[in-house]
Amino acid sequence: MDSPASGPRVRRRPSIHRSWNEINLTDDQKHTKMSDKQEHKSGPNTPVLRLRRVSKVENEDSANESDHENSVDNKGGDLSMEAELEADEEHLEASNASLPSFNTSDIYDAGNMDDDFQAIHDQEKSNADSDVITLAIILFSLFSVLLACWTYDAKESFDLQSIKESFPTQDDDLWVAFESGVEDVVLRGRPSTFILLYEDEAREVMQELVYKLSKFAACNITDCEKEPIEITDAELNSARVLRDYGTVIEKYRHKLQEKGVMVIKNLENVRGTSAQAFHSFCDEFTPLVQKSLFIFTMKVDQLPRTPNKMKFIEEYFKRKWTDIRNDTFNALITRITSMVLEIKT
Repeated sequence: MDSPASGPRVRRRPSIHRSWNEINLTDDQKHTKMSDKQEHKSGPNTPVLRLRRVSKVENEDSANESDHENSVDNKGGDLSMEAELEADEEHLEASNASLPSFNTSDIYDAGNMDDDFQAIHDQEKSNADSDVITLAIILFSLFSVLLACWTYDAKESFDLQSIKESFPTQDDDLWVAFESGVEDVVLRGRPSTFILLYEDEAREVMQELVYKLSKFAACNITDCEKEPIEITDAELNSARVLRDYGTVIEKYRHKLQEKGVMVIKNLENVRGTSAQAFHSFCDEFTPLVQKSLFIFTMKVDQLPRTPNKMKFIEEYFKRKWTDIRNDTFNALITRITSMVLEIKT
């Protein structure tokens, strides 16, 4: 039964207001505070605080041991790492020791090596050039020998003795006179002039003999490869030459210097006006070309019976060359008739 004096009982709600310090407590502080409350409730003789402190100490000891172990582990790891680094350093030193040493002198040696290589290259190039020069000298010498042999063979083929053997019917005077005339040109440097008289029956013999004699003269005066100059009566009797015989001199002077031998065919048909060109060519004292030889071919009806063949030629052309003055004729005939030879069949 309810007591009338006491009235209705009212339940109090717990206060929701907390201090700012309680809100901001850390977990350890909250735990400590709760332990204090329990100790307060249990009384002073309860071992709760002791257990908490012991547990805390043990936790601290375990933490310290863990830190010590970690520290030991870390120290052991550091030691093992240092050992590995030392081993790597020793290995690197051993590797460097096995490599060739390099210092500043090596740079100088490398420069010298480049100079040595360049010197070797230059020497090899010089040797190659020397080989080329030597080969060129050998080839040139061989070519000279072959050319000399060919020239010798050519001279042998146009040797006067061999020509004489090919024409046994000719007089010995022909060979002696021709050899003497070539020697005058070669040794004394003055022109030689020959008039070869022949009859019509000896035309072919004359042509072959003139060719070989002219080649013999060219081989001795200039070169066996040189072909003699040939001038025909048709050219000398042309209107151009009759107007000015100096054109013959102008045309053949330089060629005669090169070839050395001139053959004038069919002199019996040449006009006196044109023949004046040979006044300068055949002059023994002031010739246009010093080393030169002239062969005139002249066909006659009959070979002269007189031994004075030059007189025969003079009388023949005195009757024919009436187109020039006597003084001119005398000077011209003297120059071209120094040697008159007969060609027989």
